[in-house]
Amino acid sequence: MRVSVLRTGEESYRFVWSFHHILMDGWCLFLVVGEAFHTYFAILEDRKLELAPVTPYSEYIEWLDRQDHAEAERFWRDYFAGFEQQTVLPQVKQLDGH
Repeated sequence: MRVSVLRTGEESYRFVWSFHHILMDGWCLFLVVGEAFHTYFAILEDRKLELAPVTPYSEYIEWLDRQDHAEAERFWRDYFAGFEQQTVLPQVKQLDGH
């Protein structure tokens, strides 16, 4: 994730926030951007910032470890039943012959 603030004039700025799509999907992008703006406006209005409690990622990993792995495997085997081969992605021909 990369964040930049660029000064474009005496009192004007551009805020550039870029990230790889694997880092944030549409669901979490909404949450992260919402929290960023909530924080920004709290600072602008000189009010106390109140954010929702955050669950550590380690708790999610612990939850995953407690799941029934045999049941999870059955679920995915059933879900993908009938698929005969992998999905083939289109390839781009390179001009240099590689």
